[in-house]
Amino acid sequence: MLRDLTDPAGGFYSAEDADSEGREGAYYVWTPATVRACLPADQVALCCAWFGITDDGNFEGATIPHVAVAPATFAAQHGLTEAQLHARCSQWRAALLAARAARPRPATDDKIIVAWNGLMISAMARAWSITKDARYRAAAERAATFVLTHVQVKGRLHHSVCAGRLSGPAFADDYAGLILALLDVHQATRDSHWLAHAEPLAQTLLHEFWDDAHGCFFLSAAEHTHLLARPRPMDDHAVPSANALAAQALFTLGRLTKHAAYQHMAERVVRTAHAELRAAPTNHCALLGTLAALLQGPLKIVQPVAAPVHSCCTRETCHA
Repeated sequence: MLRDLTDPAGGFYSAEDADSEGREGAYYVWTPATVRACLPADQVALCCAWFGITDDGNFEGATIPHVAVAPATFAAQHGLTEAQLHARCSQWRAALLAARAARPRPATDDKIIVAWNGLMISAMARAWSITKDARYRAAAERAATFVLTHVQVKGRLHHSVCAGRLSGPAFADDYAGLILALLDVHQATRDSHWLAHAEPLAQTLLHEFWDDAHGCFFLSAAEHTHLLARPRPMDDHAVPSANALAAQALFTLGRLTKHAAYQHMAERVVRTAHAELRAAPTNHCALLGTLAALLQGPLKIVQPVAAPVHSCCTRETCHA
């Protein structure tokens, strides 16, 4: 994502083609012969074993590299230590990547879609929280800034931007995905700047997309006049549904702002989807996550201070 699917201004591109050189997967697949062309002869068999690259392959006569054995197990099977295996893996990956870079690249779909950027911003924020790798925090903040600056006009989001050209109005999943992303960046960085941007977007989401009669969100707003219908999607497909993203975003926003109204709206969405959740739970995993959070209640983390730091403090808490 950082190397190939990030716009110089910070947003994340939509996709990369599967086809190149007239066939699917050509850029990414390998055979023992192509490995042999870029590694020393005494390393080929071991590299192919590690990445599962065989003559038969696993995709149309070639192999999508994959690791199917734990490093400790593989190292023991081949008389190596784990450190030796990791060192060799680094060498193999560098050589294979250099060889792959010389191949004709698949085309890139450089549309920057708000909903998908929201998902990626959340992923980068969480990656920063876990790894403290500064690249991930920078990527999350740059992409969030890009969307707020270049895909939002007078407080209204557009669905996407490509080469500076904005598409039509945003959908509910665009608003909800971005709200959730901003909240994830806020929680990862403790920067209230992102929370301040999230709440106005939530107000627009509620005002433009909420269907009070059914207790859930329309995918489209009234301004999407070219659509024949206004669906209310609950089930996940390649990405979480608009209602699932909205419920999660409002639940999180309610927790962070202490505004119970947001959490109430999230609960209404989950209640509306009750029958669907029971009938096909695996089609609604994102909504089930919000349901689990609603049932669990808030988590409180208390860290005692080592010693009183103000005259008003006890050993357990600092009131200042």
